[in-house]
Amino acid sequence: MKINLEELFKKGENTEPSIFRTLLKAIKKEYNNDFDYLSFKQSIKNLSEMDMDEATSFKSAYATASTLGVTKDKVIKSAKKYLTALKGERISFAEALKNQLATKVNGKKKEAQELKLKIKEYERKIAQMKKDITIFQEKIDTVDEAMASAKSKIMATKERFENTYDGLENEIKEDINHIKTFL
Repeated sequence: MKINLEELFKKGENTEPSIFRTLLKAIKKEYNNDFDYLSFKQSIKNLSEMDMDEATSFKSAYATASTLGVTKDKVIKSAKKYLTALKGERISFAEALKNQLATKVNGKKKEAQELKLKIKEYERKIAQMKKDITIFQEKIDTVDEAMASAKSKIMATKERFENTYDGLENEIKEDINHIKTFL
């Protein structure tokens, strides 16, 4: 069964399209064309497009799947496999975020601190060094602005990731609950 994950999963209001696609790629890597959670979800989607209520959609999809030897536990187990794939992406994202913060924020902070030390050193020197102090002070101001801008962008990306991730995670968990409730 060919499955279009972008059509299968809902994009929330705060979903970041590029992050959404990255997370869906992680899910797609786990798909192996067997009838599993994704196939089950696709069947439910197809049935709901026929104006079938949610509970009936779940039951009908399961009835069809069970003729293929699919069990409720198999569907739940495969849904959890996709949650694990999502969690792996969250871990990778957290590591990348940590590295970005270290290089773009903390690295700039260290650079600013080093420049401040140089300024103190030059303040003790004679008039000739006053030009150098002014140049370094301007550099520090630029570093602070760049640091604040980088941190703001990184935190905004983190928030978009969390919103997108939460949307997908909640949808899968809701489907698991429906599977447990309706089947």
